[in-house]
Amino acid sequence: MDMIGKKMEISKKEANKLFYAIKGQTIPLDWSESDICRMVDSYTQRLWGNSERMIYTEDRFEKTWKEVCTNVQKRGII
Repeated sequence: MDMIGKKMEISKKEANKLFYAIKGQTIPLDWSESDICRMVDSYTQRLWGNSERMIYTEDRFEKTWKEVCTNVQKRGII
């Protein structure tokens, strides 16, 4: 499992889940690790105490995540 972050390790899937909860899409493929770390810090603060948001996006995110993983594997990006 690929992990991101220096202060707090988080999987790429969990980072994408945070981004999806706010933006409704996954992290762009061209983002750097530092971009993702800043987003994780910011969005974690933004979602703190708003547990309903994560619950309501779970099913949609899982479907989107499977599609993204399939497309990335087909393109040979991973």
